[in-house]
Amino acid sequence: TKATRVSGAKARLVFARAKARGAKVTGYQARCQSPGHPTKTASGSYPAVVVKHLKPGRHYACSVRATSKRGPGRWSVKLKV
Repeated sequence: TKATRVSGAKARLVFARAKARGAKVTGYQARCQSPGHPTKTASGSYPAVVVKHLKPGRHYACSVRATSKRGPGRWSVKLKV
């Protein structure tokens, strides 16, 4: 997974395609967290998800996970943006 700030208010998370573990992957969820502030989330598809409405100048830890009919997978390692 790779996370980059594409503007002051957006982060782009690029990731490898998740392996189907008993159910077809139907999408991806991303989240960016900053201590003491609301978590920003987004949904999308392979190969990237863009999280919007980040505060310029604030540091975030972002991660992504796959979703399927069986529910969400585990979050990836957090990356700083």
